[in-house]
Amino acid sequence: MAARLPLNPRAMALLTGLSVTTLAGYTTTSTVYAEEPSQSTKKSIYDDPLPSQPPSSTPSLSLTSPSETSDKESRPTPTVRLASQIGTARLFVHSEFSKAQRFLDTYFDKYLHVEHNVTTTVASLAPSHRSKETVLPGAIFIAISTMAGSVLARRRMLPIRFLTPVVTGVAASWYFLPETTRNVADLAWKWEQKVPQVAETHLKVRDGVEEGWKTAKGGYDHAIGTVEDTTSKARRTIEGWVRNSK
Repeated sequence: MAARLPLNPRAMALLTGLSVTTLAGYTTTSTVYAEEPSQSTKKSIYDDPLPSQPPSSTPSLSLTSPSETSDKESRPTPTVRLASQIGTARLFVHSEFSKAQRFLDTYFDKYLHVEHNVTTTVASLAPSHRSKETVLPGAIFIAISTMAGSVLARRRMLPIRFLTPVVTGVAASWYFLPETTRNVADLAWKWEQKVPQVAETHLKVRDGVEEGWKTAKGGYDHAIGTVEDTTSKARRTIEGWVRNSK
């Protein structure tokens, strides 16, 4: 059994008063909670609603730096990259197509220029309508004359064998087709003027041929004159003898 202490009623009253006084002083200084008070108090339905606070104007802290944000904004999206690549490919295809078109146009212009020159040249070689030259029979006669010259000189030396057909063909062309031959000679002279050395050689050869022709013609005329003078003298002498004999 528990031992009981004998207490005086007066002492009990004094102790009770002291404990009440001490408890009352403690409650005035601090509030004792059995549990830790909650941070969020439950709002009663009878309380007045608190005015809503305006949103704070202070910027919220971001975990990304300004440089990273600017890099993300400046970095193109896949759609933009695809569009730029398609544009580059289209520009490349367009430039190559333009180059090919200019190349074809240039060569087509050259072809038209050559065709025009050929047709103009062939038309300039043909004889005029005023002349009575016919190309087909004249060309046949020239070919026959050239072959006849080669046949005549087939047993001669090489220079004579080569020059005889040329001379006979040129002579026949000047005889049968004089206007066409003149047009061909003019065209050949235009081509020779593009090469000065050939043109100078041609002039020298022509001058030599002309001088030789003049010399030969002069000798022929002198020979004819000499023969005629000799013949006339012989005739006069014979006529004198005949008159004296009578």
